[in-house]
Amino acid sequence: MTMMDELTLLGQGATKPERKLEAFPNAHPNRRYTVRLETNEFTAVCPMTGQPDFAHLIVEYIPREKIVESKSFKLYIWSLMSFLTIWWRRSTRTGAA
Repeated sequence: MTMMDELTLLGQGATKPERKLEAFPNAHPNRRYTVRLETNEFTAVCPMTGQPDFAHLIVEYIPREKIVESKSFKLYIWSLMSFLTIWWRRSTRTGAA
């Protein structure tokens, strides 16, 4: 069994939003180093105007036992965009989800 065997999203051809963060074992848990995940693909709907908002997200952390897999991070962010839009519409009753 390799350290990547637990990953189910990596290497899949078709992608869709997925509210699942996957991680793999840190090969060097005793070393102190920074992992950086970055995306400029985050969009959300502005609660005041209904127009799209864009964001550049940067997540930096020092891993311990596991490291977040970057594709699952991207798919998770994608799912969050859908979730926030539905949540806003329901909480303000500005439209059907």
